[in-house]
Amino acid sequence: MQYYTVEDIKVITGAEQNKAYEIIRNLNKKYKKKFPECELLQGKVAKWYFHEAMGLKEGVEESETQTKIEA
Repeated sequence: MQYYTVEDIKVITGAEQNKAYEIIRNLNKKYKKKFPECELLQGKVAKWYFHEAMGLKEGVEESETQTKIEA
């Protein structure tokens, strides 16, 4: 499984670090309710779940993230 880190969330959303961590915490709480048997990684969120929760198309954000990181 692939994950986004707080840095990725900051780039994708334009949020500050504290807000990016809040987004990850909230999504991981929802993820844990949906899949209680799963273990979560602190400070990371599954890419597919982030895309689903945010209503984004997978792949679009990845290319944008890479472009912004490389710049």
